[in-house]
Amino acid sequence: MITGIFLTSRLLLVVATLLGATLRRPSFLTSPVTTPFWHTWQRWDAIHYAQIALHGYPHGDPTHLAAFFPLWALVLRLALPLTGGDIAVAGLLMANCSWIIALFELAALSRELTDVATSRAVIIGLSAFPTALFGFVAYPESLFLALAIAAYRRMRAGHWLGAAILGMLAALTRQAGLFLMLPFFWEYLTQQQQLGQAHWRHWRRIRADILLGSGPAIGLAIYAAFLWRAVGDPLAFLHAQASWHRFWAWPWQTVWWGFLDGLIQPTRYFAFRAWQEWLTVCAMLILAWQAIRRLPVSATFYALPLLLLFLAQPVREWPLLSQSRFALELFPLFIVLGVWLAQHRWRTITYVALCLPIQLGLMIVFSHAGWVI
Repeated sequence: MITGIFLTSRLLLVVATLLGATLRRPSFLTSPVTTPFWHTWQRWDAIHYAQIALHGYPHGDPTHLAAFFPLWALVLRLALPLTGGDIAVAGLLMANCSWIIALFELAALSRELTDVATSRAVIIGLSAFPTALFGFVAYPESLFLALAIAAYRRMRAGHWLGAAILGMLAALTRQAGLFLMLPFFWEYLTQQQQLGQAHWRHWRRIRADILLGSGPAIGLAIYAAFLWRAVGDPLAFLHAQASWHRFWAWPWQTVWWGFLDGLIQPTRYFAFRAWQEWLTVCAMLILAWQAIRRLPVSATFYALPLLLLFLAQPVREWPLLSQSRFALELFPLFIVLGVWLAQHRWRTITYVALCLPIQLGLMIVFSHAGWVI
């Protein structure tokens, strides 16, 4: 089932790209489909990661590429021998390999928390999500999702070393990986208490194990140390946010600004994108509220603070920029979505009928270097 959904979604995205090449280009699309065909999806952040993979981080320029965490670029570089040195093919290969791993991990987690029928709905919900195209193109979301879900599953199974290593790798992929520390500590202390081992006599062993929960922080520290040597600023990944016009605000301010932004867009396309981002944020907030009631506390400890962090970093010109893409990283919320979809078949049909055309439309725009980031 998962493989079938994966292959079908890949086929639809390719067909959408080919269809987009035949359409008359609207004014908001900046360039046509490129040649060779597989370079069509080498756009926006994919170009930045390719630059890092091929040339590294430029010394003395901590205000730009440092915002892109290094593991995805390293994966691309390691994959180059498999693709004859073509960085675009390497990105597509690793993104799609990571995505199908993420789907299998998410299905397994969904079965552990719910049932088989719900796990199917979860996979459909994620695969049809409007921004799931970023699991196809050479963006790091697919790798992060695979690492984060695998880390969380190992926390729940009590495999602390494996969870620590995967959490460290996730933090080297996206800043969101740092939030895996919260479910780690909750799961560890809860499981030790259930085993009756949360006692001072066992403190030495508990102390050694719980230190593994700092795996994501170690990953971030590794990146900071690397940046210190590479660009001269260990906090360049934070300082770089200003160069991308991000600043700090209260999450509810960002939601309100996003609503107002949808009212003033000059074209129908940008108005559609503004409302799509705003509605996605609202849906994620509702799912986060439901997660508190339906999911283990550890899952909520990951998803809710991370969602609030995303909303606390708006962009001045476009407050909700990339929020619907960032939502892919909130994997517990897709389990809640799957629970809702699985209750009635018409919900799944309606969801796919509404969301999948948006995803394919965004792929057409993305393949023309249109604004989908």
